[in-house]
Amino acid sequence: GGRELAVEIRRNCSFCKRFKQRLLEAEMGKIHQTRLTIAPAFYNVQIDIMGPFIASCEHNHRSTVKVWGLVFKDPASSAVFVHAMQKYDTAAFLTAYTRFVSRFGHPYKIFIDEGSQLVKGCREMQFSWIDISNNLNAEHGTGIEYTTCPVGGHNANGMVERSILDLKRLFKALYSGLKLDILSYETAFAYISNEMNNLPICLGSK
Repeated sequence: GGRELAVEIRRNCSFCKRFKQRLLEAEMGKIHQTRLTIAPAFYNVQIDIMGPFIASCEHNHRSTVKVWGLVFKDPASSAVFVHAMQKYDTAAFLTAYTRFVSRFGHPYKIFIDEGSQLVKGCREMQFSWIDISNNLNAEHGTGIEYTTCPVGGHNANGMVERSILDLKRLFKALYSGLKLDILSYETAFAYISNEMNNLPICLGSK
């Protein structure tokens, strides 16, 4: 009766119950299709906003203004780049987006978070994705396709959110306590973006 005895012991063992329950309910995190797409860098782009940061006014050094960072994240190569936004509106977004595409080209598809400031701005009529699409189509001759990712859908838009944490940590370590104007923030964002992109994707053996 050794088998029956082993089954009875396992049935009454609290550790075995927890181990078996965790084994049955464990599930690997879902991977979004964009992370598996073989394409040039920034072919698919996750976009989110970090900030606001406080910048010194270039005309009156005693006054301050707010500045935001528009974060672009490529889910396939993990490349990231940040541009400064001097305002929180559609015009500032288009200006930062134009600087981005002038260097990296237009992405095929943009992913934004339903719970992010971008969609909140759409509801408050600060951002209008219809205006953004029309402007891009008229000025650049290209259409923009965007998808809103569900709140909590970290497999779809979690990479840019995780990058924002790293960007803020790196920015705090390098520029904490310094008085920066808007152009200095653009320079700082470019520097920390380059530092993050310099990390190797993998390390091989000899």
